[in-house]
Amino acid sequence: MSVGLHSSVAHSETIVFTQLDDTVVMMDLEEGQYYELDPVGARIWALIEPGLRVAEVCEALAAEYDGDPGTCRDDVLAFLDELHGLGAV
Repeated sequence: MSVGLHSSVAHSETIVFTQLDDTVVMMDLEEGQYYELDPVGARIWALIEPGLRVAEVCEALAAEYDGDPGTCRDDVLAFLDELHGLGAV
């Protein structure tokens, strides 16, 4: 199953995370894996709120970075699909 624009995503309960400067470090408690998100990934992670649709995350990010909405949408969807595959969302 892939993440779509109308999907609502939330942080997985098995993931603990902390902000370090402009990055986020995440630990999957079940798998014993850790991940580090770059500044853009960290910002996407921060925008994820229960009930917020992916399209709204894309809109906020495109406005903040003054980016092309289509490119931003594609990149956010790919990133969230990757996080979904890891079980982080």
